[in-house]
Amino acid sequence: TNVTTTQSMGKLVIALKSSDERSKDVWQVAQGIRSFAKQNLGEIKVRVNEIQSSVTGVSGGRNLVRSPVQVELKGSDMDQLVADSAKVEQIFTSTAGLKDIKNSYVKGMPELKVTVDRDKLKYYHATVNDVAQSFNAAIGGRSAGVLANDVQNHGNDTDIAVRFAGGSGYDPVQTGRGSVFLGDLADVEEGVGPITIRRVNKERIINIQCNLTDRPLNEVVKELTQKLNAAGLKSSYAFSGQATTMNDSFAEMAMALSLSLLLI
Repeated sequence: TNVTTTQSMGKLVIALKSSDERSKDVWQVAQGIRSFAKQNLGEIKVRVNEIQSSVTGVSGGRNLVRSPVQVELKGSDMDQLVADSAKVEQIFTSTAGLKDIKNSYVKGMPELKVTVDRDKLKYYHATVNDVAQSFNAAIGGRSAGVLANDVQNHGNDTDIAVRFAGGSGYDPVQTGRGSVFLGDLADVEEGVGPITIRRVNKERIINIQCNLTDRPLNEVVKELTQKLNAAGLKSSYAFSGQATTMNDSFAEMAMALSLSLLLI
């Protein structure tokens, strides 16, 4: 997945002293960082992830422990996905033991969406490319030459671009029947586009994830399943991450037990 974002991000790795040199365990330290960030860092989003070598009884070197609870929403309607992701995020917030909730959807930059009317294109003997060229020229400007020895540019040459000053619906489009307004051929809508779009099997996906403290994973997954089924989500959902691994492990254990009973 290609990721483009307008957000700035930073990461800080903290190495804890050995357990006999400190009075708090790794979970207490993590919770203390969360509390500090909430009280002192305003709207900055902070996620605290424990590293395996810092957790007693967990081996595997200095590998990051991924968010154990993850829900992926799938659907073709982006607006519906965003609305359902807000519901899931609210369910996570109201569930005990869930921390560092993160929604993969990030509100993007303002955009203009042009939807052409193909019947009108046919009537005016125009093409989609005619509309696109006119719209691009109106928004980005079209080269109109060079101003040589520009005194306002320290004597350097300055490129000249011409851009239409009116509303986008009044952009002129050259057609086989003469010049017409863009609004005669297409609808122009203002909106906000997502920064990143993830797709699996041609369906769009939004991921909501969080960390887990003080509760068993299977207990939380069971509670979340009940809440999600009762939430009236219009998008399909599935658990991923450690929850999926846990279910797969249970299924493999059950199969192994059944085979062992047959052999006996």
